[in-house]
Amino acid sequence: MPESNIPFSHDRWEVLALLREISRELKLGERELSVLSAHLSVLAKGPIRSEQVLVSYAGLPVLLERANCMDERRFRRGEARLEALGLVARKLSANGRRFPVRNGAGRVIDAYGLDLRPLFDALPRLLLIRQEKRALEAERKAICTRISARLSAARRQFEAAQTALPDWFCELARDIRNTLRRAVPALDALAQIEENLSQALSNETSAKASEPASTPDIMAADDGQTVRHSDSKEKEIYKQPATSVAEIWQTCPTLSEYYPTPPAHERDLLTRIHDVCGFLGLRPATRDRMAVTLGLHGIARCLDDLAGRISGIERPDAYVASMLRRLELRKPSKTNHVRHIPHYDRGHSGLEIGV
Repeated sequence: MPESNIPFSHDRWEVLALLREISRELKLGERELSVLSAHLSVLAKGPIRSEQVLVSYAGLPVLLERANCMDERRFRRGEARLEALGLVARKLSANGRRFPVRNGAGRVIDAYGLDLRPLFDALPRLLLIRQEKRALEAERKAICTRISARLSAARRQFEAAQTALPDWFCELARDIRNTLRRAVPALDALAQIEENLSQALSNETSAKASEPASTPDIMAADDGQTVRHSDSKEKEIYKQPATSVAEIWQTCPTLSEYYPTPPAHERDLLTRIHDVCGFLGLRPATRDRMAVTLGLHGIARCLDDLAGRISGIERPDAYVASMLRRLELRKPSKTNHVRHIPHYDRGHSGLEIGV
């Protein structure tokens, strides 16, 4: 059975919403969508059925008004673009006029104008395009989540070891931030970043494993019995133990009111952070940037401060994005070898970032 003979019944505005969702893939602009919306609005009321006349024959002044008073030349260019994409077909009379053809009973049986049937015949193909787009978006989101998780885990390892962040790590984190800022990051770029991160972490692990163990200095002349007149006093090194998830939660009094029981493990804490970001209206892209820039402890402290002052913040997502931009502009200090993950000082009225 030819595709044009398949019976159908569709909601015109759901079809228009579908086109808006895949407009990037079809290379449709707002002009074409406005033109198509005007033509759809003049069809008979109710669901669009295969047996009805699907030709828009309204006069141009009516269509221009329904297209937000668009200029006539721009409107006609939009129609030409829709026809080039195969979504509509021109069906004009000999003199170029648009009008209906009625039978003896006055019922419209045909018309001259813009035929919208190709749009509804192409719906299976358009639905397939949307399905493929959503699958790519899900894959892209999964890769971004894996990259952010691995980067945060590596940052925590350097923090626990009380070592300065390597140059390669800072450069890689900057590349990841730049990639995640894009509206639609390319899958090949994300895959390359994930591969580079895995290779860099693997090289770092191999380098640490191949480092020779330090041996005491022994002089052969006295069989190791070196007598020193004065020994320098060893420096006292204060190592801060790695903070557990329960200790992190104790530093977040506002979040503790919503979740009185401390998280049992890191995954539990990540789940709570994900939920709180949703409650506060933070976008996934902002959450990923927070993971890259702040680390696990920093995110918890930031969300706790934000939740405590949410009534006074009109746009939480823009507020956090602005704070992250200011933080990312700061160059890491070469003399600070203790802690490179920002923390938040709750003693001030606003978020104060320090290292």
